Amino acid sequence: MDKDELTIRTEVAGSDATIGLAASGQPQDCTLRLGGRTAGTDASPLPVGRQETFELRGQTYVCRKSLSDTSGEAQVFLVNHDGQDYVLKLYYPDVRLKKDVLQVVSNIRFDMIVRFYDFGKIYIGGRQRYYELMEYLCGGTLGTYKLGNDMDRFRRIALQAAAALACCHNYKVIHKDIKPSNFFFRDEKQTELVLGDFGISSVLKGEGHLHRTMQARTPMYAAPEMYNDVIDGEVEISTAADYYSL
Repeated sequence: MDKDELTIRTEVAGSDATIGLAASGQPQDCTLRLGGRTAGTDASPLPVGRQETFELRGQTYVCRKSLSDTSGEAQVFLVNHDGQDYVLKLYYPDVRLKKDVLQVVSNIRFDMIVRFYDFGKIYIGGRQRYYELMEYLCGGTLGTYKLGNDMDRFRRIALQAAAALACCHNYKVIHKDIKPSNFFFRDEKQTELVLGDFGISSVLKGEGHLHRTMQARTPMYAAPEMYNDVIDGEVEISTAADYYSL
């Protein structure tokens, strides 16, 4: 079994949330880390907001716009290089990258898993920040998808989502944060579903099927075993936790 760093993610404030946000005015879907770090609390999150280009491994990426500046762990930008759009996820200086997860996921070639092109370190304003460079998924998220009563579309989406999870689990990756806003559509017609956001995912180590981890989760979608303390807030989960969330 393996042990993660502590990351606490909450979507619904209340007594079941690991950290209640109801009285704090914080967004309901955010990542919190030890030390009270939430979006906007870094004294200098945005020299980047005025930055027009990023230099990644000697290549220049032009910043087209900010996609998200409200996450508790990173800023997200739409960038362009040689006419191709990408998503640049730029982590805050005090957030560490889960390299073991990214090394696995970046080698997955499956239509329903987001494509990673690069990850590493960049210096912004004299401070080191980790980054991920991914494909741009232009069709929005499942969280804002209007399904109506179309059962054919529902079946297609359910099968694509389940296939994405099966692929992750074949590579021994537990996503741990399965929810509508972490599924994206690759195309504007919203026919190609893609699983993304592996920020709190874990890699199963060894031959066992159980993974010991801290209680990083979104309470609304978390499996019951995410609430069973083992010791010091740790829980033991398996890939079944992802299927429960789905």
